[in-house]
Amino acid sequence: TRAADGGAAFEDMERFMKKNAHFPRIYVIRRNAEKALMEQGDDAALAKWFKKHPPVAPAAVIKQAELLMAKKEWERAVPMLYQLWAKGELSDDETQAVKEKLSLLLDEHDYANRVETLLDERKPKQAQKLLPELGDESRRLAVVRIGLINNDAHAMRKIKSLPEKMQKNTGLLFDELRWLRNKSKYDDAVNLLKSVPMAVQRGDKWWNERVTVARQLLNDGQVRAAYDLVKTHSLPKGGSYADAEWMAGWIALRDLKRSALARKHFSNMLSAVKSPVSLARGEYWMGRAFEASKNKTESRRWYRMAARRITTIYGQLAAGRLKKDALPALPLENAPTLNEMDGIRKNELFQMAKLLQQAGQNELTDVFAARLVADAKTPEQTTALAYALAEDLQRPDLAVNIARRARANGTYIVSLGYPVWDLKHDERAEQALVLSIIRQESNFSTDAVSPAGARGLMQILPSTAKQIARRKKKKFSAQMLNSNPDFNVEMGSAYFADMLKRFDGSYILAVAAYNAGPTNVRKWMKTMGKPDERLDAIDWIERIPFGETRNYVQRVLENLHIYRRNLNYPETELDSWRQAQKSGKN
Repeated sequence: TRAADGGAAFEDMERFMKKNAHFPRIYVIRRNAEKALMEQGDDAALAKWFKKHPPVAPAAVIKQAELLMAKKEWERAVPMLYQLWAKGELSDDETQAVKEKLSLLLDEHDYANRVETLLDERKPKQAQKLLPELGDESRRLAVVRIGLINNDAHAMRKIKSLPEKMQKNTGLLFDELRWLRNKSKYDDAVNLLKSVPMAVQRGDKWWNERVTVARQLLNDGQVRAAYDLVKTHSLPKGGSYADAEWMAGWIALRDLKRSALARKHFSNMLSAVKSPVSLARGEYWMGRAFEASKNKTESRRWYRMAARRITTIYGQLAAGRLKKDALPALPLENAPTLNEMDGIRKNELFQMAKLLQQAGQNELTDVFAARLVADAKTPEQTTALAYALAEDLQRPDLAVNIARRARANGTYIVSLGYPVWDLKHDERAEQALVLSIIRQESNFSTDAVSPAGARGLMQILPSTAKQIARRKKKKFSAQMLNSNPDFNVEMGSAYFADMLKRFDGSYILAVAAYNAGPTNVRKWMKTMGKPDERLDAIDWIERIPFGETRNYVQRVLENLHIYRRNLNYPETELDSWRQAQKSGKN
């Protein structure tokens, strides 16, 4: 039987799923089969399907419950619907369907829990629709939380109107914290953070708010308050724990001038990380802490450790601290053998990726490539995969992406990981830096389009490119930003060159502006000055308020030295990013 829209017969889908259970995203086939069956309206076929394949989509869960209820199997149907009600992401129609099927069972407590879940997920519009089902107290609490989420100017007054016990509701406290931060009421935010039990604040979402407030305190000169806020993070070991310990150590060293205290935090951070980027970061700052204590032997030992990770910005800075005259040798690749290349090409998933690429299904090709990376057992297999994707599929962007992932595991693919394309670019912008930006922006994917509409290699917005094209008296169409790589890079590099001119040749400021916009960079300069004035350049980068931009600047600048080496530029200082370096060629 075929679906009304001409989709694959569900029997065919079932056979495909059984035969190819190892395929990535096989659940998509399952979801499509489920959808096709539901569109047919064949309840008998659906019941048979659900016996083998539990429902995936909320609508399918509701349908299975309906079929079970028709057979009076309440003990199976009701728990399914309750679970969906408690945590499921439901559309308005699905919410109404569950309400109707559980109409005699849902009580005020169930509605209150659902509203709380929706508000915790910051979905005030959906929560608002359930307010009539709540009791007076729950409704009052929900109304205040909705006001906080919507940035109601009178929200604080409404909080004070609640009973004292209700004011201590965890969800309300978090919403209040975000409201205070959004209103720049940082002292009040600090007081709230101090009043909330640390056991409540163990999640990443609380840390994200805490660190944002701490960064603002730091920029306001409230150094001790910022340190106290960060050091009392109460996080379990993991990504956020490492960030918190690093930041506590950084503040202790650079602002409190307490190098021994800083070393404790950096040691904690290093115990929780494995990637070369994070290890180099911790090792570099450990070296700085020992240097501040006048312990030259230990500081150099830590710098040498960091400098081994030379493709990272902190590895490069550590090499500069060791007064290296040139960039140390780049890591050797684990060159794949002919047998390894042959093994990749015979792999069923690789062959499927190749067919998908030939069919123009780039997104699905990416999915299969990601699975192949995950399945690679050795550095040589990973490198062989990068070469095969670049050569057989003509997808250099996938090779770059694999090189990024591989570095996190200590495998280096330098040749394919840093492509050198001879593209027309604005001569005011150094070629090595243009390539560095392309690598970070798009992985060298000419087809890339961001959710915001930025296009092509340099991810430039059509509106920006149109202005530059008009200025240069060039023809323009948005499609050209993807179809014509030279045009994209000419427009993108011209925009970057404009940023470079606007910020007096500072690579740090221009790169930050390319990512976050010049207005934000001007605002940060009012608080922090220029990177070549009162702050160490790397300190300025680490103080950038936007996490995405902090990471972006570091990744672009670490790419730069690799590209300068690959392009045979004259060597430049490794520990200074304070102004544009003069290159040997453009």
